Amino acid sequence: MTQLSQPAGFPTPVAPVVPPGGGSTETPRVASALADVSLDELLNKVRGQIQRTAPVDPKATDKFVPIEPNSFAEAQLSEGQVEGLVAKFLLSTGTATGRQCADQVALPFKLIDEVLAQMKTDQLVVYRGS
Repeated sequence: MTQLSQPAGFPTPVAPVVPPGGGSTETPRVASALADVSLDELLNKVRGQIQRTAPVDPKATDKFVPIEPNSFAEAQLSEGQVEGLVAKFLLSTGTATGRQCADQVALPFKLIDEVLAQMKTDQLVVYRGS
């Protein structure tokens, strides 16, 4: 006969209940308690998944999240510096989208788009496709 361990704080069962056809020898009270523990574990897992996939509010966490600059002056960069970084990135990768350039330089696309347009005017880059 299998020995069952009970969660702390539950009284000892009087007599085990054996379902028809064999199976577990848990009492209804122990089975209910074990089911509650399993449900709690499942709920905790679901809550953990929800918390990981929920969008993070920068103000709600202690983690530092910089404010997105609206201009090169706010980022304390010159257009020439950013142009040089984009040129180096494109030189090493060959081809890339404007968004990939923005991700690489860690600046908003609206700023990088201006740099790419100027680089195209200066014939430093060529747009591929549309």
